[in-house]
Amino acid sequence: MVRRALRQVADLLRTMGYEVRRMNPAECREPRPHWLRKLSIDLLIDVGANTGQYAARLRELGFSGAIVSFEPQSAAFHQLKKRAMRDGRWRAINCGLGEEAGEMPLYLAGNSLSSSLLPMLERHVEALPESAYTGVSEIVPIRRLDAMLADEARFASALLKIDAQGYEIPILRGSTYLLGCVKLLEMEISLVQLYEGQALLQDMWNEVVGLGFEPVWIERGFVDHAQCQALQIDALFVRKGATRTVVGAVQ
Repeated sequence: MVRRALRQVADLLRTMGYEVRRMNPAECREPRPHWLRKLSIDLLIDVGANTGQYAARLRELGFSGAIVSFEPQSAAFHQLKKRAMRDGRWRAINCGLGEEAGEMPLYLAGNSLSSSLLPMLERHVEALPESAYTGVSEIVPIRRLDAMLADEARFASALLKIDAQGYEIPILRGSTYLLGCVKLLEMEISLVQLYEGQALLQDMWNEVVGLGFEPVWIERGFVDHAQCQALQIDALFVRKGATRTVVGAVQ
C-alpha cells in the first residue's frame, strides 16, 4: 500500500517535471567540505564573485578561512561589498583579472551572471534568452592576480575558484606565482562556444593539467534544457602531490 502510494506520488511529480529517487546515504553529493578539510584550505580566492554567492555557500558549508573576492561589474560589486563587510574575514576587490594589467570593456548581460570581457555568441542567448547583452558596457581595470595577492597568499593553502565566462586562461596566466599556494582549483569550463575566443574543454583541461593539477570532481553546469545539451561543467582539480589519496566522482 505504501509503495503504491509512493509510486503514485512519484508519477504525479514526474508529470510536473520532478524526479524522485531513493537516496544513498554513502553517496557524496557535495565534495567541497571534504577537500577543504583534506587539504587544510585556509584561503578562498573567489574570481568572478558576482554578488558573493559562491563564498557565502562555502561559509554555509563550514569554511572559516579568509576570503578575497574579485568582481569587475559595478552593480554586482556593490552587493558583494555589502555582503563582505558583514564578515570579518572577507575582502572584496572591484577589478577584473587577466594576463596583463590594463583596462577592458566588460559587456553587461541582462542576468548579470553572464557578463563577460568577451563578446557573447548566439548559442548562449538561444539557451538563456535573458542573458543577452544589454548593449551597455563598462570600462573596468584589469590586474594580474599575482600582483594583487603576492604577500597575502604566500603562506596560505588556497582554493582558487574562477568563474569568468570564457576568460579563464588569461586569468591563470596572470597567476603563475600565486598558483604555488593553490591546492584546490575550481573552474567553470565550456563544452561549446558561448563567448567569442574562449577556450573549450580540451584546451582548458590541457592548460590546467599542465599547471600540475588533476581532476577529482565534475558537475553539470549550464544546460540547454530544450536541446538536452550540457553547455558547461564545473570541475574541481587538486594539485598533484597535495594529497596521496585522490578520490573523485561524477555527479
